[in-house]
Amino acid sequence: AAKQLDLYQRYHPDTKGNKEPDHSLVLKIADEITRIQQNLNHMDPSIKGHKQLSRATNAILDNLNANGYEIPPLLGVSFDDNYNMIATMEMDENLEPGTKKIKRVVKPMVKYNGVMIQAAEVYVAFN
Repeated sequence: AAKQLDLYQRYHPDTKGNKEPDHSLVLKIADEITRIQQNLNHMDPSIKGHKQLSRATNAILDNLNANGYEIPPLLGVSFDDNYNMIATMEMDENLEPGTKKIKRVVKPMVKYNGVMIQAAEVYVAFN
């Protein structure tokens, strides 16, 4: 009986918080939301459907946030070399000298209960 219990526990792990939840679906959703936001950023806000799509992405982010996930907005944010992210630097002479701004987000930063579970991958414009 002890051997059966051991086998059962091995193949049916305790789900009462002893195991890290599977974040794969949330990470895929975060990637897609980031892609949508990236496209919205390049669209004219007066285009029909822009406002609804923007509201829908915010509603999804709010739902993820309510479940312990945080996806901080990075697009257009000033970049600091101390950030824990993968950054590809691209020279942009249109920027003020000394400026570094995140111009594209390939993968968003995702935190779960305050702990980073995915590092951001970004393109940074600098001068």
